[in-house]
Amino acid sequence: MRADVLRAHHRAIARRRSEQDIQSEFGYRVRALRVERDFSQEELAPLAGMHWSALGHIEAGRRTASLQVISGLAVALDVAPSALLP
Repeated sequence: MRADVLRAHHRAIARRRSEQDIQSEFGYRVRALRVERDFSQEELAPLAGMHWSALGHIEAGRRTASLQVISGLAVALDVAPSALLP
């Protein structure tokens, strides 16, 4: 494989890992606050305007949260949106 192609491939992998790290950290923070406030996913999700399965995917780092979702979660958890961001 050509060196320039290999470098581009490694950069793409690093970028994907970085995005996954951000999603995972965001999900961890949401889960930690949810548990701290004694909410189940089924209880918190409707307060944030979403389905509980979507919340589960976000907490697991498998789904990206839109600004609308971040805002809804922040309101439901009674925190500033910035508290959810890594």
